[in-house]
Parts: sequence; structure tokens; C-alpha cells
Amino acid sequence: MGVEPHDDAVHGLLEGVLAEFESAARQLLRPEDTGRASALWTLQMAVERVLKAYAQHKTRNISFKSTNLFELYDDIAAHGIDATAIC
Repeated sequence: MGVEPHDDAVHGLLEGVLAEFESAARQLLRPEDTGRASALWTLQMAVERVLKAYAQHKTRNISFKSTNLFELYDDIAAHGIDATAIC
């Protein structure tokens, strides 16, 4: 994963990200309108996992509880972490 030293919390958060993206892609291909809504929810979960993993890696503190991406981003920034570096 490229995260040194190994961190179980980071590993646990990142472990499901690829599966979330794959699930979102499958949901987008569904003919029902609910497929898009489900895909958006799944993408939100993947982004949340990545943000929390990055914050955990930087701070060694998994105190980032929010599930609202805007609040989570602001909370991470308040700890002096530049989350735009993820991109």
C-alpha cells in the first residue's frame, strides 16, 4: 500500500475502497434510476474511507468521525492536513 510504517487502521479503511469503486461502476450500469443513487452513496463511502485513511496516516489518530464529506474535509484541514494532496 505504500504506507510506512504499517498501520492496521489505515489498512482497514483502505481495504474496501477498490470494492466500493467496483460496486459503484456496476450500479451505474443498472437500468433502474436507483442505480445512480446507489452509485453516488457508494462513491461517497469510498471517498470517506480514503480521507479518513489519509488523516489517520498523517496524525496517527482516528478521531475523524464525521460521515459528511464537507465536515470531514474541514476537520482534516483544521488538523493542518492538506487533503488536496491526495489527488
